[in-house]
This record gives sequence, C-alpha cells and structure tokens, in this order.
Amino acid sequence: MSPTVWILGRTDELAALEAALRAEGVVVRRAPSTELEAVVLAVYDGRGLLLVDARSPAGADALAAHDSALVPLLAVAAPDAALPAGTLRLVPDAPAVMAHHVREVLALPSNLRRHPRIRVDLAVAIDGSPCRTRDVSLYGLWAEPAPAVDEGQGVALRVALADGAEIHLDGRVIARRGDGAAIRCRPASDADLLLWIHLLLGGLADSPLHGATDPLGVLFAD
Repeated sequence: MSPTVWILGRTDELAALEAALRAEGVVVRRAPSTELEAVVLAVYDGRGLLLVDARSPAGADALAAHDSALVPLLAVAAPDAALPAGTLRLVPDAPAVMAHHVREVLALPSNLRRHPRIRVDLAVAIDGSPCRTRDVSLYGLWAEPAPAVDEGQGVALRVALADGAEIHLDGRVIARRGDGAAIRCRPASDADLLLWIHLLLGGLADSPLHGATDPLGVLFAD
C-alpha cells in the first residue's frame, strides 16, 4: 500500500510541498475539516500520516480537538510555536526539504538511521571536479554526479557553504550508482569539524524526528 499524506489547512500555500511529495511517489489528499474523523480512521487503519498546517484556523482547531497519539500527526509550525504534546513539528522551509522530512516520518520506525541525514543543496568539489550534495550525515554524503573514481578510492572534498565558507573533508567512495555516489568522509581539521557540526545541527534542528538528536553522542558512547 502506498503511503498517504492527508493535508489539512492552508492547502493553497502547500501546493509546492504536495508536488514534491507526489514526485517521490507519495499519495497526497486534502483533508476536509468537516470529515476529519473519517481521515483519522483512514490514517489509523492504513499507512500514512495527517499533516496539519498549525498556522491556519482549521489546523489549529484540529490540533486542539484531536489526540495526536492516535495517528501520526505532523504539524507545520514555526520553531517557537506551541504544539500539543506528542505532535511532530515540520518547520516551514523549501518544498524539497519539507518533503524530505515528511518522508522521514512516513518511514518511521524502519528508517531511523544511526546517523540521520539532513537535506541540503550544496556545491562540492571532489578532487577538484564540481558536483553537488543533496544530503549529508555525520560520517558521509551523497554526491551527484558520481566522481570519476573507483569504489574504495580516497578523495579530497571541499563543501561550499551558503555564506562563502568551505569545509574540507577527507573521503572515500564506498558505493556508486548511475546518478551519484555515497562517500564516507571526515573533517580534515578541527576548524572543519566545527563547521561540519554546525551544518549538521542546523539541519537536524528542523527535523520532526531528529530535532533533539545529539550527533556527537556516539563519539562519547561507552
């Protein structure tokens, strides 16, 4: 059964998110506030979630009236907006980033990665060749297109941040596909480590599932 996302509230402003989700194979339906009980039952009995725009009156009413523990409930809300206990927060962002976080929740619990990925769109130079990365984690990133190196080969990476700073990484290609490659990497210096952690924390802060994740915890585990 394909996952279904029911959207309630200010749906005209979420049209781009709907399009991004559909492009990834997610079924998206509108959730009429007058039929919310039927929507909750559909989510409860099937595979999917209810996405509520907490910024709209209908969305706010739905959050106040329904038990968020009954079904997966994801609320579009600013980082400082109050939400009922147990409600997952989706911070307003670019459609592709929001769609990435929705897919995180749809994959729960099978896709809770030990080192969660964050969605980015950054320029990367791999041994001097330009490419882009769409997601990064504490120990790796995905590069598009795949660099012209073999699996297992070491590479030097430079990740360009939006503010003009660069992060230098030492990496190794661990898998290749037609559209890109997975690269295991680590910061080349202490200064690069600080920038890398700052990038990760900024992305994790907006994740419904990983907002409270400590990416450094595994480094100090017994």
